Amino acid sequence: MWLTVIKLERPSPRLSKGLTADVVRERLLGADDRYEHISFSDTGEIVIYYKNSAENASRATLVALTSFEDLLKATALSTLTPYAVDTHPAQMRPRLRLAGTGEMAEIFGRSKARISQLKKSAGFPEPIAELEMGPVYLEIEILEYKAARDSISSPKKKTEGHRIHCETTA
Repeated sequence: MWLTVIKLERPSPRLSKGLTADVVRERLLGADDRYEHISFSDTGEIVIYYKNSAENASRATLVALTSFEDLLKATALSTLTPYAVDTHPAQMRPRLRLAGTGEMAEIFGRSKARISQLKKSAGFPEPIAELEMGPVYLEIEILEYKAARDSISSPKKKTEGHRIHCETTA
């Protein structure tokens, strides 16, 4: 048994021909007999899960993509675009790497207090859950944010001249 996960870009209002996120959601949920599971994130990402018993991962991916195309036709949502497709054995769940404030402090090399300030910055990823211990984030989103932040704000390295020290003996 194989599980194929198809991640879709947030529907673009410009390309969606006036379809709102609510209409897209309603149409996809109305076709629940065409997939195993579907999830919608607060950021607009849509993830659709397909299970099948193909003989290998390549065939399972092809079957899932064919089912996905049929879903788009049946729901008149041809403007939705997948940006990631992952197929793995259904009994093996992909491991999510999560990060709280402590893990982010390690990633950024900063204090937890500084991370709390950083969370308020524009463009900082949204938490996937709020637990008693605090917000929880996907580690990959934190790493991507850090990489983008580092590439924008990294100061140009100063080049220091070399000093030559000479001693003279009398």
